[in-house]
Amino acid sequence: MASGRRGQPAGIVRIDDVGDLITPMAVRVAATLRLAEHIGDGVDTVDGLAAKTAAHRPSLGVLIRHLVSVGVFTASGDRDIALTTLGRQLRLAQEFLDADSSVGRSELSLVHLVHSVRTGEAAYPRLFGATFWEDLTADPRLKASFDSMTDRHLRTEIGPLLAGFDWASIAHVVDLGSGNAELLVRLLSAFDGLRGTFFDLPGNTWVAERNLARAGLTDRCAVVGGDFFQPLTGVDPGTLVLNSVLHDWNDEETSAILGRCGEALRQQDRLLIVDSFTEDGVDDTRMDLRMLALFGGRQRTIADMARLAEGSGLRVANSQRLRKKWLLELAAR
Repeated sequence: MASGRRGQPAGIVRIDDVGDLITPMAVRVAATLRLAEHIGDGVDTVDGLAAKTAAHRPSLGVLIRHLVSVGVFTASGDRDIALTTLGRQLRLAQEFLDADSSVGRSELSLVHLVHSVRTGEAAYPRLFGATFWEDLTADPRLKASFDSMTDRHLRTEIGPLLAGFDWASIAHVVDLGSGNAELLVRLLSAFDGLRGTFFDLPGNTWVAERNLARAGLTDRCAVVGGDFFQPLTGVDPGTLVLNSVLHDWNDEETSAILGRCGEALRQQDRLLIVDSFTEDGVDDTRMDLRMLALFGGRQRTIADMARLAEGSGLRVANSQRLRKKWLLELAAR
């Protein structure tokens, strides 16, 4: 990273440049109101945008002028509003920054990051009065928003994931806690001889049941309500899959999940972990702090996961890069 005066990063001249909440929140308000989308579609006045978004016109004008001042938009007064390069990026990222979506809303808990740093606990419940997962269970709109994001990630990884493991050699796969059974829909659609079980909290299983029915797979896939911190009762033996699950939990909780998987795993079976891992030597503090505030979780290296697996009676038998994520194969020791 280039440095400026006295060792600070280039372009940073005041503490306000990194400590001011105004611009990050203004960007998130713009995402929530879909301003970049409307501007890109030709609505280029404050009056037009106020009408389109049902926003308070004077307040919206201030917001837009601020975003012009930081290079997200250009404008001539209150007219001729256009997207800059940053504005076009905002349009692409608006779903993730939208304060009414599951992810954008959850990141507002960073205002209580001091609580997480002091205690190691998630800040999300301190702001919203419930955990992230409890809110998803209680609010179908948040659940749908979260599933949309995870489905997008799965589309990125599914090709390498299908090629990276010998799915045709197994008879039964158990998806533990991935949210909506989209992974099982992909797997069972690709491998006719495969049976599946979807396992998640009882309040979340209705989405999986709906998706499996739409795909015509209910005769090949069981849906079981349960808690992966408890014994995995009601689940037939087979290959277990934790897809983008473990980075949402701290080390103690991750060890508990791995322990329950180890109890259910036969010697010939595998536990597959599909997740993001930090490269050795890379300190991904941005994601680490995000996981801490939202879930009390953390980013890990593969070596970190191997240590937790060993403490739960498992070993990493194989690891391979997919696209952005990794596939780890864990076996009983």
